[in-house]
Amino acid sequence: MNLWVCMGVYSYTDPQVSMDLLRAVLQPSFNDDIMAVFRKYHTFFEKAAHNVKENIGDEVHADQLIKEACRNVLEHAKVMFAESEAKKPSCEVSVKRPRGCEESSSQRGSPVPKKAKCEAIKKEGPKWEPSRLNESSTFVLGSRANN
Repeated sequence: MNLWVCMGVYSYTDPQVSMDLLRAVLQPSFNDDIMAVFRKYHTFFEKAAHNVKENIGDEVHADQLIKEACRNVLEHAKVMFAESEAKKPSCEVSVKRPRGCEESSSQRGSPVPKKAKCEAIKKEGPKWEPSRLNESSTFVLGSRANN
């Protein structure tokens, strides 16, 4: 499809401008579709946030955790449209923690001493299978996850 738009005396034949105009027209539909996907998975995020709150305490804001998780989903989805081969999706998981996390863990008397450098610990476990998730799936996070 060749999109050619005239605005006043200017004509835009730049393909990037044409594609961005098409994106702008389609954006509300994209937003509706994206929200439908998030509604589909919202219960999983709610259960996980409730679990985090139960493990950490009332200072956790479940709504903020859910919003941040949704933003992270969108950020990680960008790699599907990366420009080069070097930016293909990886199995790496990015976890954001509040800035005060390290200080609060040391104040609580954590038995694990802080390391000068973080080293990745590779743990093998069952492979991710989305088909295993259903409405009754339970997420266990935090200190109870390995029990």
